[in-house]
Amino acid sequence: MTVDERIAAVGAALDGMERRTASPAPRPALAHAMADGRVPPELGALYQASDGLSLDEGEVWDLADMLDFSGRERIAREYPGGAAFGWNRSDVVFVLDAEGSMHAGAGAVLGVDSVYPGPESAVLCARDLGSFVTGVAAGARPWRAPRLIRQQAVQLAELIALRPDRVDARPPLSADDRAAALAMREVDPGPELRALLDMTDGLRFARSGLTIAGAGELSAYPGLRRADGAPAAIRIGRIADGPHLVVTTAGAPRPTDLVLQVRPDADPLAAPAFGRLLPVLAGWIASDAENAP
Repeated sequence: MTVDERIAAVGAALDGMERRTASPAPRPALAHAMADGRVPPELGALYQASDGLSLDEGEVWDLADMLDFSGRERIAREYPGGAAFGWNRSDVVFVLDAEGSMHAGAGAVLGVDSVYPGPESAVLCARDLGSFVTGVAAGARPWRAPRLIRQQAVQLAELIALRPDRVDARPPLSADDRAAALAMREVDPGPELRALLDMTDGLRFARSGLTIAGAGELSAYPGLRRADGAPAAIRIGRIADGPHLVVTTAGAPRPTDLVLQVRPDADPLAAPAFGRLLPVLAGWIASDAENAP
């Protein structure tokens, strides 16, 4: 859906509701928050009509509470361009993934853990904000669905099994051997890289020869550190003699499990990104493009 289509869907959802707050959000505050990117366009359209919503077990916060949410900076780091805008009145926060960082489409609504809101907790609640409002107002509980990472891991495992002509997968190590290998390499993978290691101890792409490292071959990538000083990126491969393939860890300055293309001596903070690890690998295996790995 385009941004205009997502905005229209929000309008249609609100028109179909019997109850909503009587007044829109304060116009100057909303205009400022939309201008600086804290409020994505379709969420702005909702606030232009109603300053918050009560949706059965769900709630869209009013604009002031949305902007004051204590986890806003971490949400913005893990889901670039995204915004937390409500909750299920318990332990799930709703996030508008405006740029589609979780590969569920731009404008998708995610449910994330209120304490640990990283991508390992993300559940796809709806493909757009309008559908989310309509569904939750009618009594749906989409945050109870399986987590996205679990679904993406299953999809990748199926592709690996279906396409031995595209990719060769080594058998996974036992849990004890994998833990020992990671400790020896002094790396702490994020949840998607750990999910990959659960299914295979490394991949080799037949067309290009690109190899994704197994647990005993991973190495910390210099130049990117977490706040505690630990490595924030792990080298998982290299494209011929060119850029390194690097995956971020939890606590990195960039989203967790982001696949970066880093040239030697380049700043990984500014390196171009392919996307998150599991969907990127699945896309490479499934792709018929000549330049695919």
